Amino acid sequence: ILMGLGFRVTDFDRLASAMSGGWRMRVAIARLLLQAPDLLLLDEPTNHLDLASLLWFQEYLQRSKSSILLISHDRSFVNAIAQGILDLRDSKIFRYVGDYENFLACRAMEREQVEAAYKKQQREIADAQEFINRFRAQASKAPQVQSRIKMLEKMERIEIPAEIKKIKIRFPQPTKTGVKVLSLKGVVKSYG
Repeated sequence: ILMGLGFRVTDFDRLASAMSGGWRMRVAIARLLLQAPDLLLLDEPTNHLDLASLLWFQEYLQRSKSSILLISHDRSFVNAIAQGILDLRDSKIFRYVGDYENFLACRAMEREQVEAAYKKQQREIADAQEFINRFRAQASKAPQVQSRIKMLEKMERIEIPAEIKKIKIRFPQPTKTGVKVLSLKGVVKSYG
């Protein structure tokens, strides 16, 4: 596991406290994997991994018998690992089977279906309202008018869900640093 996460055999005896934060995260991941828990909760686990370690980790998780609850912005990693997506939206949890790409396709299709149903319902409401307005004063049509009024009162209105807002972050161009980026004195390098 340690070697899969990028460690060398010579690193095995090093103290974790002497390592950088990224390497300590790899040690923490290795410790979790060694425990082989029933459920792994992972929050952005690929942040400190290089490509080789990430590919190894991905393959390890694919073979793992643990259930995994994963939060990640790495789409390709999620697509490789996920067999289901939980979408927290409108104070509800929606479950989708498959990877992230399948989730996006299903959610888009659901939205199209809701929009189509909404448009159809709006046409029905307009037609009923037009009938009511047109024949309200005619006694012969009173039962039909009352029927349509009751239908409109009982109708469960379809709401179009709000668009998911996209956050735009703009990073201003950083100011130029000084002309001299690094200055060294008394440094020697030799070969052989």
